Amino acid sequence: MKKLFGSFKGKLYLLFALILLIPVISVGSLSYLSAKNSIKEEILFSADESVKILNTLIDKTISEKINEINVLSKGIDSSMYEQQKETLQTDFQQYMKLSPDVLSIYVGTNDGAFIQEPKINSADYNPLEREWYKKATELKGETVITNPYVDAGTGDMVVTVARQVNDQSGVVAIDIKLTELQKVADSIYIGKKGYPSIFGENNMVISHPTIEPGSELKESFLDKMNDSKSGTFEYVFDGEDRIMLFTTNELTNWKITGTIFAKEIDESASSILDHTFLVLIIAVVISAIVFYFVMKGII
Repeated sequence: MKKLFGSFKGKLYLLFALILLIPVISVGSLSYLSAKNSIKEEILFSADESVKILNTLIDKTISEKINEINVLSKGIDSSMYEQQKETLQTDFQQYMKLSPDVLSIYVGTNDGAFIQEPKINSADYNPLEREWYKKATELKGETVITNPYVDAGTGDMVVTVARQVNDQSGVVAIDIKLTELQKVADSIYIGKKGYPSIFGENNMVISHPTIEPGSELKESFLDKMNDSKSGTFEYVFDGEDRIMLFTTNELTNWKITGTIFAKEIDESASSILDHTFLVLIIAVVISAIVFYFVMKGII
């Protein structure tokens, strides 16, 4: 009888343990998953805000120069290349003083002449062979934005905005320095170690914390970025799991991204999991003690 009683008592304890532990483990697991999802959403929101900041800055920088090149193209004609060349050069000098973000301003004529500020030795330079001139001539009065490139003279990352002048006698263009945009991108952190980056056509790096500007990134995960205007996807780079949120700048077609390290989410959520289980273990211990004394009084 004692053996049977003991067996019955053991079964009660086992039943109590299952009744108590199953909800505890379930609550702990759900709390962890909920916390992890909340942290992920919070960091993704931060990434989205960072991407929006850079997108707005690109719009502001490029749209200002588009407006300026439109005004310049209307004020230049063929008479200024010879008879009023000094006046044109003075106008360019004045423009450069007012535009610290511009590397140079220049006009290439249909005859192959080239007038630039700051002045350089351009004896061997033929604007007719340059992409900015060809594209602007083809588009006949529409503004051209080139793919960013590294300027050979300064090493700065620049982009050219060009437009054919009103009488179609040449093309006026300005080279915009992207250093300020790069500085803003470099100053942004997403989470603890996450970062934004900017890519031009063919995955050319405009801004990235670890990759040289002007480099072409040839990683397969970037295909996902180029397949749509915006989105979020997971990928592996340098042996680490990451999450990328991206959008496309409408003016330039550049890709602006925000990268998150997946382990940051896990690390942040794990501390919440530890605290949750600590509270639940304490609750289990207290409940077990109470159950023991209640059972002792009954049986």
